[in-house]
Amino acid sequence: MTQSNILKFISVGHNIVIPELFNSRTILGANDTFSSIGYGFKELSKPLSILPRLIGPTRTDVFEIVQSAEPEEIFKSLLKNQSIDRLCLSQHQVIDFCKTHRNWLAKDYLTNFFLIKNQEMEITSANNLSVVAVNGTENLRICRFEFDYKSICSGMFPHRFIVPRI
Repeated sequence: MTQSNILKFISVGHNIVIPELFNSRTILGANDTFSSIGYGFKELSKPLSILPRLIGPTRTDVFEIVQSAEPEEIFKSLLKNQSIDRLCLSQHQVIDFCKTHRNWLAKDYLTNFFLIKNQEMEITSANNLSVVAVNGTENLRICRFEFDYKSICSGMFPHRFIVPRI
């Protein structure tokens, strides 16, 4: 994975894999994983495909922010002439990562960011992407905001960004 000037690659040397799974779960129905599911998941409550699709296994990498930036800039800093689509996980994969790789989630007040597609199609604009934010230690809370949402992630706090290995 590419090291960026905004993010530090912290999972170097580790093999963090989301196992093969059928893409059948949505975050809205993941009460067994998240104690609080925030605004914005109702419109994403239908699986992207009518029939569950087999995905994976998917190797993932974990980064910590070291320089303040907006989420869109942070995710794009990991790409070199590649589609942003390469950094997306499915909702089911986000759920699985939060359940099986909790030790890689930032703790307490820090946030873990994932990128998901809103619709199953080629990504042509930021309108088809959402950033999913997970925080908490014992009780995980999850919320969603648009990919081009203008908010600064502070480099003073080691928030984490979890993406598929490119």
